[in-house]
Amino acid sequence: YEVFAKHSFFETNTSRFGIRLFNRRETIARNVFRGCAPDLYYRPRTPEDGQMHILFLGFEALSRELILQTALSAHYTDLRRPRVTVICREHREDSVERFLYRFPHLEQVMEIHFVFEDPMTIAEDKWIAAQAECPFRVCYVAMQNDVEAILSARRLNRLRRLAGREPLNFVVCLNQQNTLAEIIDDDFEPIRLEKHLLPDHEPIEYFVTLDYTLSIDVVVNDALDLMASTLHYAYLRAQAERGEGAAENASVIPWSELPAHKKKANQHAAAHMEVKLRLCDCVAFSVYASAEEVPFPPSEELLEKLAELEHRRWMADKYLAGYSYGETRDEDRMLHPDLIPWDALTDDDKEKDRENIRAIPALLAAVEQKVCRLPGS
Repeated sequence: YEVFAKHSFFETNTSRFGIRLFNRRETIARNVFRGCAPDLYYRPRTPEDGQMHILFLGFEALSRELILQTALSAHYTDLRRPRVTVICREHREDSVERFLYRFPHLEQVMEIHFVFEDPMTIAEDKWIAAQAECPFRVCYVAMQNDVEAILSARRLNRLRRLAGREPLNFVVCLNQQNTLAEIIDDDFEPIRLEKHLLPDHEPIEYFVTLDYTLSIDVVVNDALDLMASTLHYAYLRAQAERGEGAAENASVIPWSELPAHKKKANQHAAAHMEVKLRLCDCVAFSVYASAEEVPFPPSEELLEKLAELEHRRWMADKYLAGYSYGETRDEDRMLHPDLIPWDALTDDDKEKDRENIRAIPALLAAVEQKVCRLPGS
């Protein structure tokens, strides 16, 4: 992104056209998690609930982006790291090693395990053993070959049924614009945003990545970044009230001019807002919807849990960006003194996280939305 952004060709910007760069696979992964986030299928609320355990089939580029989305957004009120298992072929070992080298703090954020087997032919005993300690809650299939992805999901789902294992939702990410999933089996269905309406037989949902992501709504109209930009403009208003301008703070600039890493920080915070709502059995509806608006957060107890959750989410964001703990903040060395457990924070720092939670209804109101009870809750 940085190499292309500095190219002389991209300096051209007239009133007739503009140029925008985006990471296709990262955008697809964000879009997948908007409609098929892990907590839409299972929500651990307390340490007594079973751990969130997510399965990925394949370790191609989209799988890696989905794993990063998990690290950034799979933070729940049980306050445990999510567990991730990846089943991929042996020739991916080098890719795995490079990925873990690229994100050395990943295990601070999640428990991640790799099983080097072909997802399409893995033996039944190895498939069962991979979830013996903790059952899978949702499986994302993001393989290079769509036919292999569909057959792998279908076979493993059948093995799950034959072994009498717990229900498991599969989400297959298809690369091509085709109707293959529609004709192969009655168990395959297009994604549904309202997961409580899914049939009891746990159908395999398929997500056509190009159709759902490379659209005017997503690429041109910034549909995924509506709340992220709202967060930024709320920040700008707060800074203006303090009398701080661009001269004192480099971040006091319009959303369109923000550097990529600062946009991402807002994107990650915005994406987790929906998770926080769902953990309280709430959802954001249009202000014109007939559903009744409800208070948020619902209680002081949940306010405290969500504030701690927000701190953990922020730490995950910093860890994946390469930051480590340091007594003094140093951006050049990527050190931050707040990379510490919630209980070790000062009261002032905790209050900042509480304010972030209290601000959610006002942020939603800015985009003409309100907090309502989650249907089916």
